[in-house]
Amino acid sequence: MVTSERSSSARSLRDGPRSRGETPDECARRELREEAGVTAQTLRSLGSYAITLNSTARIHLFLAEGLTCGPQQLTPSEESLTLVWWPMQDAIRAATEGRFLLQGGPLALLLAQQVVTA
Repeated sequence: MVTSERSSSARSLRDGPRSRGETPDECARRELREEAGVTAQTLRSLGSYAITLNSTARIHLFLAEGLTCGPQQLTPSEESLTLVWWPMQDAIRAATEGRFLLQGGPLALLLAQQVVTA
């Protein structure tokens, strides 16, 4: 999980906007590489969800597997980001306790848990 140092009590799974012509999975792979320094052998879609009820904007959630770690490739505006590795159980507990800033993180964790334990 990549988190911001600005708050030690609230966490956020990182995300990023898609570049023009980029597919959601290409964007997920790029963001994972840039912000976490991680490449994934497999990226499983966990679905695409509207951000709000009447919004056309969507979030695309993925489970990354077969990870290889490397250096983060942060931009100057991302230098406050810190990579934090949590066991799934701890991340799920944080989600159920409301310790995430955005709804996409808890949703992704709960969906990933279903895939991993199936």
